[in-house]
Amino acid sequence: MLTVVPAFLAAARLARRRRPVLTMIALGVNLVAYLGGWALGAIDSMYIAGATLPVEQRDGAAALIDAMWSEGLAGISTLLMAIGHVLGAILMGLALRGSIPTVGWAAMILSQPGHVFAFVVFPSPVMDALAWGLMALAFATCAVTVLRTPDDEWDLPPRS
Repeated sequence: MLTVVPAFLAAARLARRRRPVLTMIALGVNLVAYLGGWALGAIDSMYIAGATLPVEQRDGAAALIDAMWSEGLAGISTLLMAIGHVLGAILMGLALRGSIPTVGWAAMILSQPGHVFAFVVFPSPVMDALAWGLMALAFATCAVTVLRTPDDEWDLPPRS
């Protein structure tokens, strides 16, 4: 989670020259999703902490986690992250067309159906890992493109 936000910011710098409006929309959706998805880390931390408690205290930890989920804010945060992450990455992949090689932007777009498939259709950590691998390929392609960009072609205004 900590590396995805800077990666999307860097990808946006590549995409903004060709598609500035779509890039800013994609970046906004991604930032709202990742920064608004605070509940995922908080709930995961609570599960880990609860699992390390003595057996007689675990019921109390489970009740606390259930109370947090029942408040609704954690569910909204998780939904915001799920929908925003999928939609934002697809939009960023579309914005990157022409700015990076096809394998990169296609990997970013295809990673999102992989996430949905891994959680909704066929729940599998392996499928989710493969989807994250596609996302990593997309960001690696962005990184190689940045490294190959000459200094005089960096930070140019949008093309007309």
